[in-house]
This record gives sequence, C-alpha cells and structure tokens, in this order.
Amino acid sequence: MKITVSVQDLKETLSIAQSTLGSQKDITSHFIFLTENTGVSVMSCSPPRQFSKIPVIGATVQDEGSFSIEGKRLLTSLSALSSGVMEISYDDESKIVTLKTPNGEASVSSLDPEAFPPWNDKLTQATKLKDIPSSVLYDTLNTNRRYVSQDDSRRPELAMLIIEDGKSFACDGFMLGIARHDDLKDLDIKIHFKDLSPLIKFLKAYDGNAIEVLSGGQATFFKAEDGASFGIMDLPYNFPPITAQYADAFEWIPRRVWRLSKENFLNGLSFVSAWADDTDYRVTFKDPEDEALLPPSLEMKGCKSTYNLEVPDFEHEETPLNEITDLSDLMYATRKREDGEGDDIPSFDLNYMSVKKAIEIYDNIMVFGCTREGNNGYMLFKSDQSSGVQTVSIISRADSYGRGLAEATAAAFEAAGGTVKTIVYHATDASEFTSEVTAVGKGGADAIVGILFPETGCGVLQPAFEQGLLDTPWYMTDGVKDAGLASLCGLGTALDGFKGTAPGSAAGEAKDAFEAAYAEVSADGSPTFIFAPQAYDAVMLMAISAAANGVTGPEIASGLVAASSGGEKCIGVACIALAADGVDVDYVGASGEIELNAVGDPTAATYDIWTTEGDTNPVLKSVDFGS
Repeated sequence: MKITVSVQDLKETLSIAQSTLGSQKDITSHFIFLTENTGVSVMSCSPPRQFSKIPVIGATVQDEGSFSIEGKRLLTSLSALSSGVMEISYDDESKIVTLKTPNGEASVSSLDPEAFPPWNDKLTQATKLKDIPSSVLYDTLNTNRRYVSQDDSRRPELAMLIIEDGKSFACDGFMLGIARHDDLKDLDIKIHFKDLSPLIKFLKAYDGNAIEVLSGGQATFFKAEDGASFGIMDLPYNFPPITAQYADAFEWIPRRVWRLSKENFLNGLSFVSAWADDTDYRVTFKDPEDEALLPPSLEMKGCKSTYNLEVPDFEHEETPLNEITDLSDLMYATRKREDGEGDDIPSFDLNYMSVKKAIEIYDNIMVFGCTREGNNGYMLFKSDQSSGVQTVSIISRADSYGRGLAEATAAAFEAAGGTVKTIVYHATDASEFTSEVTAVGKGGADAIVGILFPETGCGVLQPAFEQGLLDTPWYMTDGVKDAGLASLCGLGTALDGFKGTAPGSAAGEAKDAFEAAYAEVSADGSPTFIFAPQAYDAVMLMAISAAANGVTGPEIASGLVAASSGGEKCIGVACIALAADGVDVDYVGASGEIELNAVGDPTAATYDIWTTEGDTNPVLKSVDFGS
C-alpha cells in the first residue's frame, strides 16, 4: 500500500485531525490512515470523548488497507518540511511504514489498526437527523461557549452546552446564555465543554458546508460535504430544566432601558470591584428614581465604592410602539413610556464578573434593558455600533514570524467578512521603509495592521506620519507596546488611540503570586515585562516534568502534556515538590490555565488589548481564547 500526497495537503488534514489526537501511549496517540471508496482518510480519537475522520485532499493511493503512525512524531517531522511531496508506504508483513521525501526518509512501526476504538463503525451505522449550515452551528457554539461551566466535578450537568427546541442553552451557575435559530429545530444534542473547542475548529475549517448531523452508538456525529466527520460521545447528564419564563426570553420587552458606552460600563465595573474582597461579587446598578434619563451609577456596598456612568447622546424619532422593528429603538421608546405594566426598577443587584463576561462581546455602544416580575428578572444586551473597519492593509517583516502572523491575521479577517487590500513585507535587516509604507498607503484600507518590532517601529511610523497615514486607525503587536514609543519616534500625540495586542495573564492566585515574587527580586520593584509570565510557565512545566520523569530532553518532553492537565491543581514551585513525590499535578500558570494538546501546543491563552494614550499604554481589556 502506498499513498502519495503533497506536504501542504497532509499538513492541512492533520491540523484538523490533531485536535482529537489522544495522549496515551497506545493506538489513540496514532493517526490511522484508512483507504475506502472515497479515497484516503485520517482518523484520530481522544478517548472516550472525541473522534475525527478527515479526507486527505489530493492524495493518490495504490492498493487498499490501513495502518497507523504515531501522531506527535509525524507532526514534528512535517513541521520541518515546507513543501514537496511525501510518499507513505506500508508493508503488511513487516508492519513497517516508510515515509519518503526528496530530502529524507524514515521507517516506523505501525500498531494494529483493528485496536482503534470502533468510532468508524458507529459513524457508518449512524442515522441522519438533519442538515444544518456550518455557520449556524459555529456561531451558536462560539457565542454560547462563554457561558458553559468549566467544572465538571461538582455540577457536571452545567459543564455542557445543549441544543433543544430550536435553542441553545448554557449556564455557568450565574448567567444563562440562550441562542435561537430555526435551523436548530429537531436537534437534541449535549456537548461537553472540553468538546467545544475542537468541534468549533472543525466547523470553522468547513465553513460554507452543509453539515449533516447524525446519531448512533451513543454518539453524535457532524459530517461535512466531503465526508469529513467529527464525533462526540453522548453525555449521561440532564441539563437543569429551563422554565418557560427563560425559554421564552426572546419575547421579553424590557421595562427600563439604558443606552451606555461599553467601555464606560467596563471601566465602572473595574473601578468599584477593585476594592472588593475575593468573596464579594455583588454590584448594585442604581438609576435615579425621579429622573429616568439621568445617568445611572454602580455601587459595591461592601467596599463602599461608587462610579457614575455616562449616557451617550442619542437621537430618536418617536414611532408608535407597534411599528418599531429595531430593538434599540424599541427599548428607548419603552423606557420613556409611562403607562406600561409591571414593576419599575430603580436599582438591582448584579454579579459583576458575569455581567462583564456578557458585555465584552459587544462593540462600542450597547443597549441594556431590564425588567422584573416578583423575584425574577432578566437583562437584554444589544450592540448597535461596530468599528466600521471593513478593509485592512498589513505591513510586516519578511521572516517566519512576520509572514506567519500576517497570513493568520489576513485569514481570520477575511473569515469574518473583511477584505485584505494588500500585505507588504520588508527585509529583516532594513533600515529605511518609505517605499513599503507608500505601498501600504496605496491600498486605501479602512485600517492598517502593523506587525512591528522595537527596532523597526519608528522606521515605519515616521514615514507613515509624513504621508498622512496616521490619520488611519492602526492595530499593532506587542513589539511596540512601549510607553515611550511616541516620544522615541518624535510623534507626540499622533499615535493616541492606536490599538494593539500583547500576551496577558488571566486574573487569579497564580498571577498575583508571580507578580509579588517578581517585584521582590526586581531591582526597582518594577512590574513584569511582556512574556515574563509565559517564560516562567515554560520553565516551570519543564521543572515539573523533570521532577516526575527525569532530566534528559526526551524525558522532560514526555511529561509536559501531563503536567498541564488532569491531576491536582497547584501553583508555583510547590508543584515541583509534589511531582517529585509522585503526585499527578495540574500546573496553573502565572499566565493562566495551561492545557497543552497532544503535540505540546497550548490550547488557550489570555491576550491584552491595549491602546496608546500619550506616554501610557493602558490595557482596555483582557480576552481569553481557546478552551
């Protein structure tokens, strides 16, 4: 049996299949190559939860059969290749798989494919439920995932997202997220929170497809038009009953409504909660009882802190209630109405962490509505303003980092419906950038993405200023997150309002302990620098693995995944002692929760979104990505 396939096609296939690759030293840590009538497919599973079967596009095959290749080693070898063709041949007698490229050759042993869990049989026997656009499933899961509980030990019934009765429900114990779409009707699915990230990745890879949903063998499958399939095991738990009041939430009309700046609301939550203790999450939203149109305020009684919110200007043409179709207009009209039924709400209590989570998904201006009947209540949020950025141009350094980030940015922006006008690269050793900046400007984009570095930042921004391009919004990287950048470049306030991203750290005990320890050893007590938490976490994971497995390179590498997941949660150097004593630890990093996939890549991270304001780079918000 021999398979011939381009390196790029194989990489693309495995990039999807690796999200379900197991980490145990058995057949589930292998990719299964399988030939069928439809061609060659790669199967992988992470028992007992997930399964994927992905066709290898563009592959040719001689003879039928199946074999396995250890997944991590195959991915590592492919990472050393940028192009070309790979021949994969299998000898059934010796059980040896041979991989050949123009520059190298390797022979490895195959395990018995028959030992692979019977996922493919379940898929073959599954019964079709319905077809649904991949975009509907993707948007539903990606929106509601933020409300799923991440703890399946105390309340496993909340550690999942469900789809039933045309709606999706998720609850973290504080907030209930509901998404509705007609295409969700006739589906009854439970998805564990650990299954959401790989399933979302699968749906994104097959955007534009009609996804066939199938059920069989105590599993649910999602199948794309080319036969690519993702499977999850059915869950034995029942989601808490949804009362009619909340199931019909889309029909609610708020009694009181406020139009608020998202940034101002988040600033208010941050200000009042800064003085609260670790057990106090209750913030009171207070509205003036006598003047409904005056700005409301936030208050935390325990720490005696208050913050006055701002209400942006709002022009509204009066329209009869029964003729209003826009939600923000309806809310505003309802707010001014004096003859409505139901209790008025001058103030109410909120869990500030939960409200912050809900607000962060919206853009600049949002509409916030609330009503109450008896002891129950609800809130509605709506964004009515976007950034307005539909096109971008990108300037970046012509090395592996710069090209990789530029291409990933372009792909993500286009996937969101935007258009990339141009990508301009400059030489790694360049000292003059006028021609490259001119080329970027000719694109005429709504915004410019600058993948810049400390040594090139001024070289790019100065000619951009001279050409009038700093009047266009810029989005930049961590390399120029420097409070002195404007002064260094001699640009004064010309950079005010520019935004960028940088690696961040999730709030928690581990972050606080690291920052305190760093301040003690810092010469001037200065705060941590960019990538300091991530560098610390990398060293800690290696130390934990070394304590548990040995100090050679292969020994350390073998235990990195285990050190980041499962086991007893711990922080700091105490984890090393526990690992040395034989305790299975789950290291919680200074940068946040860490969970490496089968090939050692992180599956989640926290990023800071910052802006330039004179000589400061304040963080606007921190965003968690991944599972």
